[in-house]
Amino acid sequence: MLCKRNIVTILSLLISSLLFAQQYKINAWQAALKQCTDNNKKIYILDQLSHNYYKSFKLDSAINAGLEQKQLSEKLNYVKGRISALLNLANAYTQQDIYSKATNYTYEAIKLSKKSGLSYYRVCATMCMGNMYEHQGDYYSALKYYSKAMDLPIDSDYDNIRSILEASIGAVSAEQGDYELAETHLNAALKIRARAPDTLRNVEIYEHLSLLSLLKNDTARALYYSKKGLIALNGDVRKNKICEIYYNMAGIYTQENDTAKALGYSLAALKIADDSGYSFQRFYALYRMGMIYSHFKDTITALSYFNKAIREATAMNFQRGITQAERSAGDILKDAAVRITYYTDALSIEYRLHMKDQQAQTLMHIAWYYTNSSRDIEVQKKNTKSAADSALNAYDIYNKMGNMRASTEAAFFAGRIAIGNNNMPVEALNYLLKVLKYDKDYGWMNREKAITMDWLGYVYLRRIDTLKAIDYFNQAIVIQEDSAYNKDLWQTCEHLAAYYTFQGNLKKGLKFLIKALTLADTLKNKNMLAQTHYEIGEMLELVGDTELAFREFFESETEGKDAENYIYQCRGLYKAANIYLHSKKYTGAEIYYNQCLSFATVINDKRTQMKCYYELSQVYTATGRAQESSDAYDRFRELLKQVNSL
Repeated sequence: MLCKRNIVTILSLLISSLLFAQQYKINAWQAALKQCTDNNKKIYILDQLSHNYYKSFKLDSAINAGLEQKQLSEKLNYVKGRISALLNLANAYTQQDIYSKATNYTYEAIKLSKKSGLSYYRVCATMCMGNMYEHQGDYYSALKYYSKAMDLPIDSDYDNIRSILEASIGAVSAEQGDYELAETHLNAALKIRARAPDTLRNVEIYEHLSLLSLLKNDTARALYYSKKGLIALNGDVRKNKICEIYYNMAGIYTQENDTAKALGYSLAALKIADDSGYSFQRFYALYRMGMIYSHFKDTITALSYFNKAIREATAMNFQRGITQAERSAGDILKDAAVRITYYTDALSIEYRLHMKDQQAQTLMHIAWYYTNSSRDIEVQKKNTKSAADSALNAYDIYNKMGNMRASTEAAFFAGRIAIGNNNMPVEALNYLLKVLKYDKDYGWMNREKAITMDWLGYVYLRRIDTLKAIDYFNQAIVIQEDSAYNKDLWQTCEHLAAYYTFQGNLKKGLKFLIKALTLADTLKNKNMLAQTHYEIGEMLELVGDTELAFREFFESETEGKDAENYIYQCRGLYKAANIYLHSKKYTGAEIYYNQCLSFATVINDKRTQMKCYYELSQVYTATGRAQESSDAYDRFRELLKQVNSL
């Protein structure tokens, strides 16, 4: 494997010949504009300048050129020049997330092209509206305008426009989660390009296919398409596209845990951005570096790059970039107060600019924050409602915008959180049922549906509706066994064990727990092992085999310790202490109760503390230590009052 330094060197040599071409093109148009005395030619030059500024992410310059083009076109009553200027302005404002201005300019372009009978420009303006909605993550509206553009008649450049529309519909379908439809449209775009070659359009289609492969967790295919994009460029001097492919490849290699290649491609992208002076490209390269170091748990370096990205985005007023980097920075911080500040800062920008897709993402990060912000059990319970509300708000946004995959994930997350709160059983049921609302059988939905069915079974079991419970469990386990979703299958086995225990069929319940233990061991998951050993111990206790039960509780405590899972350390120690107490092995019982107390205190588990003090009072009484017994019992009564007041 190449070391990081060698990869960076090779990539630097590869891009050295491409450094000034895009800026040269802009400089050439600027020089032509200064020398031009013909107003009609000036309109064309301004159009090219605005377009090239936009492609170079110099958006303020693109807007200035577009406004000058618009004013001159209006003065000369040149309709085509005016429409082209309106679309240049709409595209630039879309990229800046200023959607009110983008919408106004696009509507004006649609109205003017329709009135003038300019079919080509009308199609382009309709596509532009679709692009604006796609940028916002409003996939329903984006598809509406792309489909409308596809149905409009066009008098020129048919293949080019058709391929762009096919690729755009494919990209939106991929984001929605309809991977089969996405692939159909993207391949149709490539087929058109075979008879109407265009390097840039081919590269963009390959980028879409790479992203689609990544969404399907096929990193090998994602890399294949990214490399095809580089080959398609074949010496093309548009280094902004090379930069995009490089930092996208860095993301793919991050997912493959290849540190050297991830950093190599990301640093190469950063070099292009630095040498070309493109702030947007520099932002994304810095952001990618932060994501790489975050993935590899180097929090300090990751935070440094995220903060650099925030400064870069702030300097060029790139609000979407600021919110992206603030979210990611918040994710890696351990200080809960600082972490929530990053999230709320991002959310305030998103609400102000009506960036719905970004709002939904931040709300999901906040929901995750509330579920993991404290080891304190009482704090966790208070945070449950806030977490579920955030996830449900995200669901509402995603659902209205047609992002099916994200909406199902948000609904499931809200339902899963609500299950953990005994006061939210109806909400849990409603949230989970939202996941099953889509009729179309998307490939990725199989796993989502199976997990949801499992948890619906669990909710119905808690509601004592055993017929619905077993029906959902059985549907889930068929999908999971066929697809080898071992982690999900482990959870369903745990729930089926609870179901059969509730039914009094301890033998069948134990069978599912042993299956769950085998799966947890295969996955080498310490938390799963801790939970399953504990539940096997409880089952063995029920059948009266205390010796084997003690071993399982001890294993649960050991696995919990390895995973730093204080909950199962507490539970395992408490159960083991109980067995010692009932066997009149008071010394062992006292040791385990006190160890359990220490962990229960750390996580503020008052109920476990209360039970430990009660049992310790029994130990002290049995061993003739009256004062210690009285003190322990007093502490038990204090905690009982606190627990009853919660």
